[in-house]
Amino acid sequence: MRPGRDLAVGAISGTATVLVGMAGPPVLIYLLLARAPAPTVRATLLSFFGIVYAAALLSRAVAVGIAASTWIGAGVLIPFAALGAIAGRPLGDRLGVRAFAMLAIVLLAAAGLYTLAASTGPATRQ
Repeated sequence: MRPGRDLAVGAISGTATVLVGMAGPPVLIYLLLARAPAPTVRATLLSFFGIVYAAALLSRAVAVGIAASTWIGAGVLIPFAALGAIAGRPLGDRLGVRAFAMLAIVLLAAAGLYTLAASTGPATRQ
């Protein structure tokens, strides 16, 4: 990891966020290729997503507004996210670097395939 590469990955991630709303994959791939330890990857991604999505939520709330049903849906999902975080910490500590990288790649591939499949369906207007 080097400052110049960090900046380049940040720019790519920002572009991905603007284009498709997915900021994380470039950062995760970069950290995996840099062979960053799993705790560093987790801490970086938690901080990164916290900042990126807090800014996105605030700008959306100010510019357009957010429907009550969206707030309710988010509130219902918060306990599941908390359970995932609680379960994921010990699991992440038990995984070796190689297993962690493989799991991350499988999850990225699954998310990419799902996004690709969803994009081929009919467009809906909101």
